[in-house]
Amino acid sequence: VEADLAGGDGAAEAVGFFSAAAVEAGGLPYTRGAHTESGLSLDQFLLLRVGPFADCWARLSADRVARGDTTAGLIAAERGSARNPGWGCCLLAQARMLSELRRLEEARDVALSALETPFWTFGAPVSEAQSLAQLSRVEDVRALLRQVQAQGDETRGVQVAPEEVWRRAALDLMDAVVLRGGEWGEISADLAKALERAGLQEQAERVRGGG
Repeated sequence: VEADLAGGDGAAEAVGFFSAAAVEAGGLPYTRGAHTESGLSLDQFLLLRVGPFADCWARLSADRVARGDTTAGLIAAERGSARNPGWGCCLLAQARMLSELRRLEEARDVALSALETPFWTFGAPVSEAQSLAQLSRVEDVRALLRQVQAQGDETRGVQVAPEEVWRRAALDLMDAVVLRGGEWGEISADLAKALERAGLQEQAERVRGGG
C-alpha cells in the first residue's frame, strides 16, 4: 500500500512483489489504486485490509479525539488494545488518552493492565506506565505484580505448574533488562535455560542462536 502511494518508476514492480508475498503468506492480494478507490485513510485501510497494527490504532484514536469525537477515539483505543493482546504499547496509549481526558481512574486501571504485559512491548519508559498506574514510588513494580499474582493463585487454590513458573521467570529476566537499560546478551544463557525448563524448546534454541 505504501509503495503504491509513493509512486515512482518502481512502484508497479514493488506492489506486485509485496502483493505476491502477501498471498504466499495467506493474505489477500493488493492491486494498484485500491487504497485511493476505497476512500479510506491509510490507517483505516491498513486496519481493514492488512492487520491490527498498534501504531495505526493509536493514530486513528488520536485523530478522532483531535476532531472532537472523544467517544470514537476511546472506542478505537480500546479496540486497538483488544486486537493486540499482550502488547503493552496499546494499553499504554489507551491509558495515556484516558489521562489526557482526565478520566484518571480508568487510566490507572488500564495502565495496571499494561504493567502486566512484558515491558519490552511498551515502546515507552516503564516509568510512564507506573505514573499512569499511580505506582511511581514502587521500586520494583514487577515484583509487586508477581506478589499480587501469587496471592491470587493461592486464594483461588491454583497449583502453578513448574513450566509456568519458569515461563514467568523468563519474562521477568527480560523485564529486568528493560528496567536497567541493559543488553539482551547479558541474559541469553539464563533466558535459554528458563525457556527450556518452561517447555519452550524452539524459543530456547533461538536465544542460543541456533534457530
